[in-house]
Amino acid sequence: MYSPATARLIHKMYIAHFGRPADPLGLRHWAAWHEKNNDLELMRQHFSASDEWREFCSGSGTKQLVKKLFKRMFDRRVDRAGLRYFLSLDPQNNAELSGVASKIADGAVGIDLFILEKKISNAIEFCDNVEERDKLYDGNSINSARKFLARVDANIDDTAIERHSRKLIDSLPDRVVNRATEKTKKLFLHIGSDKTGSSAIQHHMHKNSGWLAQRGVFVPPLFLNHINGHASLFQHLCRDNLRDFVQEIDASPLTSALVSWEGIHAYQLKDIKLLSEYINRYELVIIFYVREQAEIIQTGALQTLKHEKQAFDILTKQLNDMPAGRDYDKLVAAWEQVFPTAEFKLSVYDRGQLKGGDVVEDFFHQLGRPVDGEFLRTDAVINPSLDFYTAQVLLMLESTCEFEQYERVEIVNSLLEFNEKSTSNEKYFYNEKQVTRIREHYCKSNKRLLDRFQRSVDSLVPKKISWRSNVPHSEVIGRISSIFDHLEGDFIRSILPHGKVYDQQLTAILALGWYPVGHQIAWSKSDRSVIKIQLDDSQQISDQDVVLLMISGNYALTVVPLTEVYIEEKHLGNYDLSKAKIKIPQEELTGRTSIEITLVHPKAVVPAEIGINKDSRLIAYALRSFDIGVSGLTQRKS
Repeated sequence: MYSPATARLIHKMYIAHFGRPADPLGLRHWAAWHEKNNDLELMRQHFSASDEWREFCSGSGTKQLVKKLFKRMFDRRVDRAGLRYFLSLDPQNNAELSGVASKIADGAVGIDLFILEKKISNAIEFCDNVEERDKLYDGNSINSARKFLARVDANIDDTAIERHSRKLIDSLPDRVVNRATEKTKKLFLHIGSDKTGSSAIQHHMHKNSGWLAQRGVFVPPLFLNHINGHASLFQHLCRDNLRDFVQEIDASPLTSALVSWEGIHAYQLKDIKLLSEYINRYELVIIFYVREQAEIIQTGALQTLKHEKQAFDILTKQLNDMPAGRDYDKLVAAWEQVFPTAEFKLSVYDRGQLKGGDVVEDFFHQLGRPVDGEFLRTDAVINPSLDFYTAQVLLMLESTCEFEQYERVEIVNSLLEFNEKSTSNEKYFYNEKQVTRIREHYCKSNKRLLDRFQRSVDSLVPKKISWRSNVPHSEVIGRISSIFDHLEGDFIRSILPHGKVYDQQLTAILALGWYPVGHQIAWSKSDRSVIKIQLDDSQQISDQDVVLLMISGNYALTVVPLTEVYIEEKHLGNYDLSKAKIKIPQEELTGRTSIEITLVHPKAVVPAEIGINKDSRLIAYALRSFDIGVSGLTQRKS
C-alpha cells in the first residue's frame, strides 16, 4: 500500500495538470509507479503527454498557460514578477512540455500554498469516498470534479466543501464491473519471435520510455525489465498479474501502450485465450518478426549453448525432428483465431528488408514513432551470441573439465569478448544438404503465411546460411588456437577453498561493518567495512602467476564510486568496485591461512533522507561477489 505522502504527491500532480482529484485507479497506478521508479521528471513527462493536458494547453503559449494555471490553482491573476520568472524557464515557448504546471505548484508559498494544500486534502477525501462507495468517476464526470475543486479557496468553510463533495458523489453512477465494448486505447503487442533482435528492441523500449511517453505511447513499468521486456508478466501468466497489468494501462493518461516479450509467439491456444480476456478491450496491433528457419535453428542452438551445458554433438548431429515452434503460419493462425479484428504487422528479420537495415529503427517505425535526434541509442551489441568456433571451444572445455556455474559464465563472457574483437564470426554450421532439408520442410507453410500478408516467398530466404565446405585445416586450427590463447590470458582460477563467493555464501566472509545479506548483496553499514577470507593452502602459485583480487557490486546513488582497498595494512590503491580486478603482491599471501581486506568507502548516505527510496539505513557500497585467483586455464580438475 502506498504512503500518505505519495497519495498527496499524486493528487498534487493531478491538480496541477488537470485541475481535478485523481480517480482511484489512477491514484493506485501512479502511487505504485512512483514508489517503484521514484522519477518525478519522467512522471511529469507522462502527464504532459496526456490528451487531457494537451487539450488544456491547446492554443496557449506559455504566457497564456501560466495565467490559466494560476487562475485554476490559486483563483488569482499571476503577478508580473511571477509571470516573467515562468516565461524565463521556457524560452522556446513550448508550453505543453515545459513542465510549468509542476513548477508553479512546487513554487507555491503563503496563501497560494494554503489553497493548494486545502485542494489536495479535499481531493484525497473525495477520491477515498468515491472508492468506498464504489462510484464511477470517469471521463463523463471530470468537468464536475473540476468545478467542485474550483470551489475550494481560502474562504470556503469545511462544511460547505463537504456538502458539495457529497452532492457530487451522490450524482455519480454506481461502478459497473463489465466494461463498455468501445475500444478507447491502442495496445501494441510485440510477440517476437526469438533471435530477431528482440533484446535490442526491449532495451531501447525501456531506455526510451520517456521519449515514447512524449509521443503518446505508455510503456507499463510493472513487470518491465531492461533486458527482456515484460517477460516476468508473460512467463508467469495468471489472472492476478493480468488484472494488475491492464489496470496500469487503463490508469495511464496516454491513449496507446506498448508491451513486449518474444516468448509470447509460441503460446498455446489456451494461453492466448486467457490473455484475450484482458486485452480484447483494446485496439490491438500485433507485431511479429520472423526469420528463415534454417538460420534461426542454427543461431538458436548457439544461444542455447551460451546459457547452459549441451551435448558435445549439438552442432554436428543430424536434425531429425523439425521444431513445431518454427512453423510461423500455424503460430500466427492461432493468434488470428483469437484476435480476428487485430491488426497484424509481419516483418522479416533481414537487414536488407528492415528500415535503415536496423531492427530498432524498423520497430519504432512500425509503432508510427520513427527515431529522431532525441531518441537514445545504444551502440553496444545487445545479447551477443557465440559463433561456431567459440562454441566448439566451449564444448571441448566442458567435455574435459569440471566448472562451477560462475566459472562457466566467466568463460562464456570471455568468448563473447573474443567474438566482439574478431572481424569474422561464423554463425552458421549446417551443410547445404541440412539447410535444404529444413527449407523444404517449412516451404509450404511459409508460402501460406507470406501469401496471406502479400509478401514474396523469397523474402524468407537469406543469401547464405550454410557452413562453408572445404575449410582449410590450418584456418580452423589457427582460429581455435587464438581463442585458447585469449582464454588463457583472460580466465582467472580461484585459489579460495570453495571458489568465488557470492549470494548467501557472502555471509561467511563479512567480518565487520556489513548488514546481513539480502537480495544477493550485502550493504556496508557505514564508510568502513572488513572482509575476512580463508585461503586454500593446497593451491600452488608459481612465481609467474599474477594474483588478483576480484570484487563486484554497486554503490548507493549519489555515492562516489571510489573505494580505498587495503590487504591487512597495505594500501593497494583506490578503485571503483562496481567490477574490479586488483593485483595483489604475492608476498602478502605467503604463509597466511587467511587475510583481511578493508574497504574504506566515500561518505555513506541514508537513501530515505535524500528521497531515493524508503531505505533508512546508512549505506555506501553493496558487495555482490568476491574472489582471489590467478590468471590462466591451468590446473583444472579433469
